[in-house]
Amino acid sequence: AGLAMVRAGRVDEAIEHYAAANDLGAASRLIADQAPAAYRDGRWHALTMWLQALPPEYRESHVDLSLWEARLLARFGRSGDALRVIERCQRSAPAIGEAIMSELESLRAAALRVKGDADAAVVSGRHAVELALRGDAALTVLAEARRQLGMALFASGSYQAAVEEMQASLEIFDRRGEAQ
Repeated sequence: AGLAMVRAGRVDEAIEHYAAANDLGAASRLIADQAPAAYRDGRWHALTMWLQALPPEYRESHVDLSLWEARLLARFGRSGDALRVIERCQRSAPAIGEAIMSELESLRAAALRVKGDADAAVVSGRHAVELALRGDAALTVLAEARRQLGMALFASGSYQAAVEEMQASLEIFDRRGEAQ
């Protein structure tokens, strides 16, 4: 039934169906498949509802789901909550790899900047860039790390360095046809 719902474009219902049937793996895979487009399209409340359809302990044990949760919390201005999710991920999954750690550090930089701690955001942003480079992360991960570093540098008053990071990020997005 869940697959038929997906084919009919009723993703919300399919996720609820899978979660109610305790097929958390299917729900999680569907969320992973649909989340990037939903987030990019500004369907943040739908994505939040999808995540909330899963038990908290399940979400907490899956770093990919926790990453989406942290992104949404930061997007909604709940920086403290986002930072707690990020810290939990980093503590509970020490072997997650440098590319995912880069994504977490980029989110930390954004959350710290929103909280007003520009200096700590710069440190996290630099760490995110280092991890992305060292971990051979996807270009979008590196571009986002540089973008977050640029915004943190701007918030800290380092305007020329901020411009350089933002230009580097934009060049990556431009090459991929994803200029934001």
